[in-house]
Amino acid sequence: MNVFRFASRVLIVTIVCATGTLWLGWMVVPVAGFVYGLLDRGGRARGSTAAIGAVLAWTAILGAAAARGADVRAVAESLGAVMQIPALAFFGVTLIFAAILCGAAAVLGLGARDALARRFREG
Repeated sequence: MNVFRFASRVLIVTIVCATGTLWLGWMVVPVAGFVYGLLDRGGRARGSTAAIGAVLAWTAILGAAAARGADVRAVAESLGAVMQIPALAFFGVTLIFAAILCGAAAVLGLGARDALARRFREG
């Protein structure tokens, strides 16, 4: 797959995850990944593409909140203290969570699409 096609797929997943998270909450991320896995026919590494898109989306959301003046660091320190991890590690855990949700759902979407295709071919 060429770089432009890969980057455009990552950008689409990023936009869908970011806008969906802002409008409906974090539960949109696995749904977006699943739909991406269902719809992307020619792409390779669907799970990685979806995971990278989700990480970029949540990074953009956190960055935009910090740019608007939200005290993102204080929240990370508070929640990190509850989880007994440093604030920076809390950011990492948050982004890994998004990556796992979206990437795994994309792989499941691909599997569902392949299963449906086999089902329709067989009869």
